[in-house]
Amino acid sequence: MMKMRLKLLIMMITILHQHSLQLINSLRRQRQVIVKILVMLSLDLIKIMVKRKRNLKFLVESVVDLEKILCLKLKQKFHHLTSLTKV
Repeated sequence: MMKMRLKLLIMMITILHQHSLQLINSLRRQRQVIVKILVMLSLDLIKIMVKRKRNLKFLVESVVDLEKILCLKLKQKFHHLTSLTKV
C-alpha cells in the first residue's frame, strides 16, 4: 500500500513538473512576442519623431512608458496564469 502511494505521489510530481515547464515555455514565447512588438512600435515611433523633428527626450520617455505598460501587462498575465495553476 505504501509503495502504491509513493508511486502515485511520484507520478503527480512528475506531471506537475511537466506542466510547469510547459507554462514557463509559453511565457517565454509570449515575452519574445511582446519584445518584438515593442521593438516594432519603438521603430515606428522613432520614424514619426524624426519626420516631425521632435526632441529625443520625448522619444525616449515615450518608449520607456510603452515598455512599462507592456511589462505591467505581462506581470498581470503571469499572475493570472500562476493563480490558475495553484492547487
